[in-house]
Amino acid sequence: MDTATFLHYLSWNLDIPGHMTREQSVIRCARTTLMHCEQLPGILKHWHKPPRLHEQGISTRRARDTMDRWSLDNVTARLNREMQIFSPHLESPPEHISEENLLGTSLKDDIVKMKALMPTYWELMHALTCTPIQLKRNTYKDHEPSNVAVQPFAEAVIRPEIG
Repeated sequence: MDTATFLHYLSWNLDIPGHMTREQSVIRCARTTLMHCEQLPGILKHWHKPPRLHEQGISTRRARDTMDRWSLDNVTARLNREMQIFSPHLESPPEHISEENLLGTSLKDDIVKMKALMPTYWELMHALTCTPIQLKRNTYKDHEPSNVAVQPFAEAVIRPEIG
């Protein structure tokens, strides 16, 4: 049995054609242990980019490309779910949209809702607005991505009425 087939059956606890599994409960226990072990993020990180010297060791470009595509699909799906949940908070009756209401709008309440209902979006915006090095160096600054995170939503609400 090749490694990919072994991992597939270990992950999904399926009966292996042509192989008798002595103890399905042992496989189930091993899978559960793996899924909850502290080493799993490191294992996945090394599958994505193995620790190796330049041009030495096994190249995993295809695995990295596959994992990148899966990651992007996963994040996109999560962001879409979060935006669907948050979208009712963006709706406003036409009579409420006026220059006075738009200029007097405070986004603080929307930011609080956004942080609660869209944690993946908020974390992504935070990661895009400052690097880990900036976080360490600029300890006195507020690194909240408020303007960047709320801007696309504000434009989505305002543009159709102005244009």
